[in-house]
Amino acid sequence: AIEYDTPEDEAKRNALLNLLKRLKSNGTPIHALGIQAHLDASKSHLFNPTKLRKFLGEVANLGLQIMITELDVSDKNIPSDIDLRDRLVAAVYEDFLATVLQEPAVTTVVTWGLSDRDTWLSLFSPRQDGLPVRPLPLDDQLNRKLAWNAIARAFDNAPKRDNPIK
Repeated sequence: AIEYDTPEDEAKRNALLNLLKRLKSNGTPIHALGIQAHLDASKSHLFNPTKLRKFLGEVANLGLQIMITELDVSDKNIPSDIDLRDRLVAAVYEDFLATVLQEPAVTTVVTWGLSDRDTWLSLFSPRQDGLPVRPLPLDDQLNRKLAWNAIARAFDNAPKRDNPIK
């Protein structure tokens, strides 16, 4: 992860930025950075929009597009109440997207699935209480959840972009 305000994530951001600079200076044909944003609702207190925005700006200054390629929000370590879980997950989506979408170089956002019915987190990161995970914009019946609304609000409030495909 590179999204959180921890020494480990800071070291990863710095290492990644140095790698990108080195690749660019060596003439490597690199056009974009993909970020696998597997977020964790139990770590929302560690999210620092200022630090993430600074990093994204530094990547953009290298002339690279930025793509969020695997966005989801784990609810593994938060309370079992579904209403509370859905509110916390939605808040993480909205806070993250409101931050990253301020950077015009962010041209793509892809969720890592749409429905809780088919999420990889069911197998690889299940809840200890045995309840189904709820990390995506649609529930297991394909109904919109609060996360859907949060994502939509973040896009509605984001600065408009020119078509990046030329």
